[in-house]
Amino acid sequence: MLYQPALAVDRRTTTVGSRRELCARLLAVAAVAFAGVFVVYLLAVRTRWGPGFEDSALAGARQHRGGTWYGDADRWLNRITAESFALSLAVIAAVGLVRRRRLLALCGVLTAAGAVVGARLLKGALPGRPQLGPAGGAAHAASQAPNTLPSGHTAAAMGLFFAALIVVSRRWYVPVTLLALPGAAVSGAATVAAHWHRLSDAVAADLLALAVGLAGLAAVAQLGLVLPTRSRVRSRLGPRLMYIFLVCVATAALAVGAAFTLRYHGAATVPARDEAAYWAAQSYAVGAAVACAGAMLAVCRRLESAGRWPARGLTILDP
Repeated sequence: MLYQPALAVDRRTTTVGSRRELCARLLAVAAVAFAGVFVVYLLAVRTRWGPGFEDSALAGARQHRGGTWYGDADRWLNRITAESFALSLAVIAAVGLVRRRRLLALCGVLTAAGAVVGARLLKGALPGRPQLGPAGGAAHAASQAPNTLPSGHTAAAMGLFFAALIVVSRRWYVPVTLLALPGAAVSGAATVAAHWHRLSDAVAADLLALAVGLAGLAAVAQLGLVLPTRSRVRSRLGPRLMYIFLVCVATAALAVGAAFTLRYHGAATVPARDEAAYWAAQSYAVGAAVACAGAMLAVCRRLESAGRWPARGLTILDP
C-alpha cells in the first residue's frame, strides 16, 4: 500500500507525539468499525423486525436455487478454502518482501489472518440467535441455528483485499481494486444467495475486516513507518477517481436495497415479500462491502511510507 520507489529524499522531523496522534486516529476509526459489528448484531438479531427480514431473505434465496447465480455463488464460496487463503497470504507476503518492506508485509498478512481469527472468536463469543415465532418451518429452523455472525468466508475475502492494499505501492491501488474488490464484494452477497449465511453475517464480516486492517495500520504508524501524505502526493488522480467510483457504487447499491426494502414492507403475498427481501439483502451486502473498501482506500491514499524500519527521531520519506 503505502510505498513507491523513492525518486527523491525529503527529510522531515517527526516526533513520537505525531506518531501517537496518527495511531490514535486510526485506532479510533477502527474502534468505530468494530463497534459496528455489535450494532449489526443487535439490529439483526435482537430486534423484532431484523430476524423476520433475514428469514424472508433466506426464503427468497431458496426460490432461486434453480438459477445460475445460486450455482455460481456456491462454487465461488467453495473456492475460499484454507489452502487458497494460505496461498493468497504467501503471495501478499512475497510482494512485501520483494519490495523490501518486511514489516509492511507482516502487517498485511496479520490483517487478513486477524480478520479470519476474529470472525471465529466472535462466533463463539456472541450469543446465539433467540427462538422466535411458532415452532416449525424452515425460517424457524434457521432462527434456531447457532450464531453464524460474522461470516468467515466474507471476512477472509475482504481481509485479503485489505491486506493487498496495505502491501502494494500506491501506483497499484487502482489495478488491485479493480481485480480484487469484485470477488471480495460479491462474497458477502454469495453467502446469502447460496444460503450459507444471513445478510448480517456478511456485513459484520466486512466491518470486522475493516477494523482489523485499520488496527494494523495503526501499529505501523506507531512504529513511525507511515505518516500523513504530503499534498503533492495526495493529488494523484487515479486513487481519487477510484474512491469516488466506490462511493457512487456503494450509494447506488444501498439505494437499490432501500427500494427493495420498501417493496418488502408493501408486498401483498409471502412469495413477493421473500423475493423483495432477497434482492434487498443482495444489494445491501454489495453496498456494505464496497463502502468498507472505500473507507479503507480513503485512509490508505492519505498515508505514505516513512522508511523501511521503525523511525527514531528523524524520518526519511518516500515521495
